[in-house]
Amino acid sequence: MNPYERAVHAAYDERISTLGKIKARSLDANILMLAALRVLIYAQLEGGIKEQVSLLIRQINAYKLQLGDTSPSILKWRNKRDLSRFKAAISFENISLSFPFGNLTAQRTKITPINRLKEFNQMNSENLAEIYTGLGFNKSIIQQTGSSINDLVGARNDVAHHGVMPKIGKNLLEAQVRGDAAIVETVLTDMTLQNLTFFANGLHRR
Repeated sequence: MNPYERAVHAAYDERISTLGKIKARSLDANILMLAALRVLIYAQLEGGIKEQVSLLIRQINAYKLQLGDTSPSILKWRNKRDLSRFKAAISFENISLSFPFGNLTAQRTKITPINRLKEFNQMNSENLAEIYTGLGFNKSIIQQTGSSINDLVGARNDVAHHGVMPKIGKNLLEAQVRGDAAIVETVLTDMTLQNLTFFANGLHRR
């Protein structure tokens, strides 16, 4: 196992361990504790996804790829500034040339990392789909879990931002907490598995 794979496994194991502790703590907990646990479950989703993506982008940058060799979907997602450079390079004089961009495509590129404080602070199904699309991942898991993820995001916002407590019974909320944890485990497992096969599948390259 190489250092990248070890880091991916370690990040995943820590999140799954935390989710396991949350499920155990939910047993016979009161309404206030259960509401707080849903916020913690959401934190594992947002933090876990950002962590996995950050590890992946860091590894892509370690390859020091040329711009012309880098996956277009990743560039479109993270490096919109490069598109501006290409637009500026086109003129009526060079547009008909075989290589109108000259040596631009041969330049080394660095994928812009995720700003953990400012980006994707609502890890709903739409933002998850954007991340998956940018990385060229299979999005079937997002299609399967999207509504449950959005429900979790809404519950987290109600408690964390608005102070609104759940209006369902304790037993139902307890089951909901464990269901939320299972959904987040599923998404993080999918993200991790696709990370581990990312380079073998050549998704970092054009």
